[in-house]
Amino acid sequence: MNNFFKEIEQLINANINYNVIEHYHESKFPKNAWDFMMNEVVSSIDYNDLDGAAICNIFEAIGYSSKDGGLNFAMGAQTLAATIPFWIYASNEQKEKYFNQLKNGKLICANAITEPEAGSDIFSMKTSAVKSNNGYTLNGLKTFCSNIKEADLAIVYAITDKEKAIAGGISAFIIEKSQFKVGQTYTKMGLRTCSIGELILENSSAQLLGNEGIGLSIFTTAMDWERIGLSAIYLGTMQRLFEQSLSYAKTRTQNGKQIGSNQAISHKIAAMKTTIHTCRLMIYNAAKKLGKERAVSELASMCKLYVSESYIKVCQDAIQIHGGNGYMEEYEIERCLRDAQASTIYSGTSEIQKNIIAKWNGL
Repeated sequence: MNNFFKEIEQLINANINYNVIEHYHESKFPKNAWDFMMNEVVSSIDYNDLDGAAICNIFEAIGYSSKDGGLNFAMGAQTLAATIPFWIYASNEQKEKYFNQLKNGKLICANAITEPEAGSDIFSMKTSAVKSNNGYTLNGLKTFCSNIKEADLAIVYAITDKEKAIAGGISAFIIEKSQFKVGQTYTKMGLRTCSIGELILENSSAQLLGNEGIGLSIFTTAMDWERIGLSAIYLGTMQRLFEQSLSYAKTRTQNGKQIGSNQAISHKIAAMKTTIHTCRLMIYNAAKKLGKERAVSELASMCKLYVSESYIKVCQDAIQIHGGNGYMEEYEIERCLRDAQASTIYSGTSEIQKNIIAKWNGL
């Protein structure tokens, strides 16, 4: 653990005190923790610079220091898929109205692109936007929108020109809470302190984000940042689980000796450390190219694919090393595995990442 991680961990321990297990049971959003973390930690991001490696370092520290994977995901989703694209594409007037409050979490923003019949195939979406005298009017249904119950506004993707389809036919919009309804919300396997559910649009007034027809570019930007930045959160959590498992292997004894002296355990520890090191190299190599190289999209997909699946394996190994204790709630490892499972689905499934990587290589 480096000094920056120690500072963040001490800051969190000194200022945040709530029972994560209870919050998960109740699917309860930890608003006080959100307010503190967004204002004191996440808002330290320098948006004028947008240094991908520096931002990943912040999120890795959060993943390491905060045991609430749902909260960590909620902060990552807002910052990486909403606030950063907003900063890049919003007008000066829009930034003046919303940006500072998005940056420090006073405004919570949902990201709405998935539809019931358009999941990974986002370009089968049906949500439409029609230009009017006062902006745009949107109609449609979005689902699996993160932070939806708490959202003050949302970034919504909709069709503005059916004839153009993917190339110039989709646009992004800013829509305030008064203009959308929250539909059903879902109880999830993991990430339970981050709400997820439906956003309903019925003749809803919205502001265009960026220019008409560049929705694909905005979405691609959002996904590049989210796939790499969320991977940094997983990395921090994996590092914490590794250290927890290593300590347990050194202190837990059976038959009069440390369990870590058994090759079956020591090899798991060695594999965990090697995997984490590989993930770190991948993430920071990709992060340095965010906003600078178009080919970062391929690196982002490789990060998303490898790190998310490694995250599950590290959680499984941590449980196995802890044995029966690892399966118990009190050790707070089994919850990490439940959280990790979703990482291979959101921001594009592992299968979609393989498709993207293949296309980058001419297949």
